[in-house]
Amino acid sequence: MFDEIGTRIKMYASVIFWIAVAASIIIGIVLISMGVKESHGGGGLIAEGFFTLLFGWFPSYIGSLIVYGFGELIEKTTEIAKNSASSAATKRAVEVTDDMWKCPACGKYHKNYVGTCGCGMRKP
Repeated sequence: MFDEIGTRIKMYASVIFWIAVAASIIIGIVLISMGVKESHGGGGLIAEGFFTLLFGWFPSYIGSLIVYGFGELIEKTTEIAKNSASSAATKRAVEVTDDMWKCPACGKYHKNYVGTCGCGMRKP
């Protein structure tokens, strides 16, 4: 359900933006046509209709940018987490050789010349 949620958020941001653009065009046309039908005082509706046509998309654009950026942030964070997990697993794999000792307290391996483990336990 939550696989690639960042990609889905970005897709929804794009869809919502285009729906808002279509709605602002429709509302603008309706306002202009209502203003044209009115013989007296319709000039206000015509101006509002043109304003909606020209700038009605802008608030949805800003909102979509924020939501799209959030989706991008989630994608990048997921990518970083996956890369960190794989590098941490790589770091944990220690090649044990004959000149090493294992700490009896924490299980870490150390070279023979190291006398004390990081946990405080002395070399046996």
